[in-house]
Amino acid sequence: MLHFRRRFRRPFPQLIPRPIRHVAVAALCLVLAACATQTVTDSNEPEYLHCRDDERWQVQEHIYFGTHTPQGFVSKAEWAAFVEKVITPKFPHGLTVLAGSGQWQGASGNIVREPSYVLSLIYPYSRDKDLAIAEIIREYKRQFQQQVVLRVRSGACVSFL
Repeated sequence: MLHFRRRFRRPFPQLIPRPIRHVAVAALCLVLAACATQTVTDSNEPEYLHCRDDERWQVQEHIYFGTHTPQGFVSKAEWAAFVEKVITPKFPHGLTVLAGSGQWQGASGNIVREPSYVLSLIYPYSRDKDLAIAEIIREYKRQFQQQVVLRVRSGACVSFL
């Protein structure tokens, strides 16, 4: 029996007593669990964003559409037709379009400037709405030969006063 214990003993002495190790491991688990969780309520409102009683948590989207194409630029009439035929049917309850002047840096390092449109949407989250936005972006890229469309999504507390 003595031979067995010597052979399977730990090579290094225990520097921290066993009860203290157990407490330290339990404390570490609690800290990691607290950091890893983000509770979402039934209304899809994250815990870190507390809306007032007169507000509702909703998704806010800003989608940036560049207008430079291989044939020139997307005209105002082409944009208006795109909004009417593609965007409005998917978001009939409301949307805002802002005309802008955007710029970005190409792979060559040159700054490219172009007129742009920003579509602003605010809506209660649903998978259908998320898929509708992806479809809008896909159709814009196809129709106007765009490489990318920028989509920025965030949460917002919304009220109509």
